[in-house]
Amino acid sequence: MRGKPFRKVLEVQLTRLGLLLVPRLPRRAVVVLAGGLGRVGYVLGRRARRIGRANLDLAFGETMDAREKERILRDSFRTFALVLLDVMWFTRHPRERLRRYIRFDDATLARLERTPLICVTGHLGNWESLGQAVANAGFPLHSVAAPLSNPGVDRLFIPSRQLTGQVIHSSQGALRPLLRVLRQGGRFAILLDQNTKPSEGGIFVPFFGVPAPMSAGAAMLAMRTRSNLIFGFCIPQPDGTYQVDVPAWIPADDLPPEGDEAVADLTRHIAGRLEQTVRAYPGHWLWMYKRWKYIPPGADPDRFPFYAKPLRRAEIERLEHSAPTDASPPE
Repeated sequence: MRGKPFRKVLEVQLTRLGLLLVPRLPRRAVVVLAGGLGRVGYVLGRRARRIGRANLDLAFGETMDAREKERILRDSFRTFALVLLDVMWFTRHPRERLRRYIRFDDATLARLERTPLICVTGHLGNWESLGQAVANAGFPLHSVAAPLSNPGVDRLFIPSRQLTGQVIHSSQGALRPLLRVLRQGGRFAILLDQNTKPSEGGIFVPFFGVPAPMSAGAAMLAMRTRSNLIFGFCIPQPDGTYQVDVPAWIPADDLPPEGDEAVADLTRHIAGRLEQTVRAYPGHWLWMYKRWKYIPPGADPDRFPFYAKPLRRAEIERLEHSAPTDASPPE
């Protein structure tokens, strides 16, 4: 325990140093540095490697050999390193760099025009720069972000995220301001591949055929405010640029009336879309995250990774009074 305060101070100082030095590097150097840091993280991060391998085994089983899983995990470490470096790199001449290195096609720009709009994304590609780029392209955006475990680093990163007009809301207590944004015809973005317990508004949905908790907030808000819903991801390219990919969208007119079952159905659909994108770009998803952390009542523990644990009694009681659990695989 005594080492944690020192580590937090060190993380803050390293972040300050990174914000000073990384933005002055040429783009090619940033990409090369990300590759090096990714390799170091892979070698030193024994526990992260173990989690990533367990997740890949759950997702792909015997349909993928060990060598391919290892390649995907190495790519995941490299992608994550590039995300962290780009939080810093895009602080220098942000508008010019974002226009140059993050590309939108015409269809995506047209969909971003439609408001009110909910943008669903995940920890895939560069989720940090995606919001900055959308705002920089002329589409004001509010984004939900969970506070980082180190408050000092969080305070340094938030101004960087907001340089191009993006407004960051803490995930704690975000529902009311986001409801106001949508009712005023605005846009907000949210990461939905995180563990949201029933007590926090989550329901269990199938993800790679195994139940995982996901926030039902986006589905509920979309129906309540009759908002358009798009799925967007910022995919790294070999030349150091990014291409924004919008694999699907749901116009507001296609949404059913609000109701518990409709919210659950849409949340399951969102999970299925996220899974499809992870399958399309497996090396760019954050496999080191404990995505299947909680085991719902009645589920077979053998289907879950080593780190999973049963829900606590209070969470089970909350789950029994919320939308139904569905353990079937997405269509």
